[in-house]
Amino acid sequence: MTTKPRLKQTKIKLTAYNGSKIPVIGICKINLQYAVTFVVADTTSPPLLGLNIFHTMNLVKRIWFVDAVKPNFIQEYSDIFGELGCLKGEHRIEIDKSIPVIHPASKIPISMLHKLEAELDCMQKLDVLEKIEEPTDWVSSLVVVEKPNGQIRVCLDPKDLNRAIKRQHHPMPIVDEILSKRSLFQVRCIQWLLANQS
Repeated sequence: MTTKPRLKQTKIKLTAYNGSKIPVIGICKINLQYAVTFVVADTTSPPLLGLNIFHTMNLVKRIWFVDAVKPNFIQEYSDIFGELGCLKGEHRIEIDKSIPVIHPASKIPISMLHKLEAELDCMQKLDVLEKIEEPTDWVSSLVVVEKPNGQIRVCLDPKDLNRAIKRQHHPMPIVDEILSKRSLFQVRCIQWLLANQS
């Protein structure tokens, strides 16, 4: 029959994330497969396992270095490289129409004009962009960057358009709200430890 572990006094102090003190009752050692010391606190918070226990029980492993040899991801996952990726369906973005911004045409170096025209034609054939000849409320700046291999990359500067986007609001929980909820993983770890007492 397993005996109830005996609490011992300790000078260990616990502090919550928000800076409040957690009253410590004492420490106790439980005979598990590994030598583990538990700190018992007077709180309704879920039980926690420290990093040292995770290392001792080989539940996590710290990686001190990464192999410098880079795997060839393009060859290994050749089925997802080489083609233009497209997302299925359409996504509608609401715009505040009261503040349209029209940027003047960008100054493109003469040496890049032929490359830019060819790249725009290619992007139009791939349905990346659509040629617009009628007046439009929004015109963003075009930025052309030359790649090391001599080809060009066509970029857009949509900073003004981004300011006009009516963003959907999804409130994110604060840290205190997350910490106050019981972690099912932590509870199961403690249950496993208690169930495997020797």
